Amino acid sequence: MPPSGTDTNKLALRRALEAYARGEVEPIKALASDHIVWTTNAMPGHYRFGGKHSGRAGMTESLAIIAAEYAITRYVVREMVAEGDVIWTTVDFGAIYRKSGAKVDVTLVSRWQFAEGKIVAFTEFFDSAGTLSQLGRLPESFVTAG
Repeated sequence: MPPSGTDTNKLALRRALEAYARGEVEPIKALASDHIVWTTNAMPGHYRFGGKHSGRAGMTESLAIIAAEYAITRYVVREMVAEGDVIWTTVDFGAIYRKSGAKVDVTLVSRWQFAEGKIVAFTEFFDSAGTLSQLGRLPESFVTAG
């Protein structure tokens, strides 16, 4: 029995994410549609890569900002679940913020939408406030409130 589109998409995404973990972005870029919508649910005022980026150029810009600001130390796909053309991933992510040397450990949850073997939409979620706290970028009153 030949692999389904879902299986093919999962395998392609897994390979692209394994390459990303090694610092290679070309496999993700090659898998993206020219008209991809790349969204990271983080306020652009706190995260320059946050918000919605359109097209392959927007996706590339977002990835370049991440690479410029963070040295990725860990990117491990913990879970990958697919139904039809949608794949959800849970990733253990670790990085060093280049400006301060602060270490960041966070779980990323991402939704990848495929059409005809290409990623047409990406939406990522993470604890942006907790990450700001790890970076030392929240007001002390906010961190100690409660």
